[in-house]
Amino acid sequence: VSISEMRIVDEHQHVMTIGGTLGVHERAVGAVELTIQSEDFEVIDNALAELKLHINVHVSGETRTPRVEGLIEVENGTINVQEILEQTAADPYATEATIIETPAEKPEEPQTPTMFNALDMNVGVSIPSNLVIRGSDLRPANAPISIGDINVTVGGLVQARKPRGSNDLRITGEVNTVRGNYDFQGRRFELMRDARIRFAGPDELNPLLDLRARRVIAAVETFVRV
Repeated sequence: VSISEMRIVDEHQHVMTIGGTLGVHERAVGAVELTIQSEDFEVIDNALAELKLHINVHVSGETRTPRVEGLIEVENGTINVQEILEQTAADPYATEATIIETPAEKPEEPQTPTMFNALDMNVGVSIPSNLVIRGSDLRPANAPISIGDINVTVGGLVQARKPRGSNDLRITGEVNTVRGNYDFQGRRFELMRDARIRFAGPDELNPLLDLRARRVIAAVETFVRV
């Protein structure tokens, strides 16, 4: 079955196209060969973020064991850190009584492979120095005080890889600061250019930080490094 350029249009009339072929055998979809492309397509526009992307991604293989590869480039975007913290940060303190029970041992049942487990992915994400990360009055769960305000523009290149048969998504690459500032307790620090956030690709998403901030205090140039 040939798919001749299916088109998805965002509210700004930017188009994402999907084209290729699907192999059908005995009413079941088998082989897949699809290309997904867009220019300046708006994928998110809400309280969490505003994000427009150039997409050039190829999907191949079988529908039950697909391979996804290509490049996604951020045209421009803004990520609101405070909204993300409020929706995703866990409360470290229990609010309900915990009843500890010893469950009866049950024989382990073989798990059915999921679509994500069968996925083979290798996708690059390019950020050409135009992604803004900002937040005001940042408060992680149960923080006694605000940890400040941030407004920073970053750029870089990261690679998202997930081998078939694994549920671990590995992120590698580096993001650098272009400009920005950090405010804490009424004091503003200038974030230095080329500070780094480096993803080394472990199972847990835990980037390495190398950040520097600058402020002049009583005619003394002061630097803070994290």
